[in-house]
Amino acid sequence: MIDLVEFGLHVAVVLLTFGAAIFAYLMSREVGRFRAWTLMIVGFLFLTERSFVLLLKQLGLDITFGSDVLSFFDQGLFPLLVALIFFVAMSDLYRLFYKKTG
Repeated sequence: MIDLVEFGLHVAVVLLTFGAAIFAYLMSREVGRFRAWTLMIVGFLFLTERSFVLLLKQLGLDITFGSDVLSFFDQGLFPLLVALIFFVAMSDLYRLFYKKTG
């Protein structure tokens, strides 16, 4: 039986992280600094992917097809990868805004 509250939370996370990726893309067109915003978009899409995989697992669908390739998104290295992506992106944006104000 699917817990509707947990399922609703997974759907909300998928939609919100995908929406954040879209807003990051729109901001990249306004602000520039393509590399930083591309990294932000990739980070948000990785989070969306992970949430979508968890949503499918909640529905009882096994999308790994007997492979451990997608199980990487449930392991401890995934948060480190996303944190590194966001760190590099934000440091790049910091340098951009620091040049404009300082």
